Amino acid sequence: MHRFLLDFTHDMRLPINLHSEAKKFFGHSRISIVDDGKVCEHLSKQYHVKDFGARSLETALMEVEHKFAMLYSNMEGLVTKDINEGMLQGFSLRLVKVGRDESSLTVTADVVGQ
Repeated sequence: MHRFLLDFTHDMRLPINLHSEAKKFFGHSRISIVDDGKVCEHLSKQYHVKDFGARSLETALMEVEHKFAMLYSNMEGLVTKDINEGMLQGFSLRLVKVGRDESSLTVTADVVGQ
């Protein structure tokens, strides 16, 4: 699971590319995984199916990608290649307690310059 998350965070650091053959609308972002061991354990417990092996963890990664995409697409402004000229946009992926024995995976935008 950790490898999948690291690959995802690496891909999201790459520049946005709006050329018709590439169409990479998400990018130029730094995603920090807060307490990565617990995040990986949570996702593995929730999604891992022994009979399917690592393929079942791809579903876990789809949850992370979806949460990131929803937050990213709700940000102010249009996605343009000019975003690549500025600082990386910061995001954090973490577990948040939602009950006594329950946690939920969240992606939040990091606040810069306050």
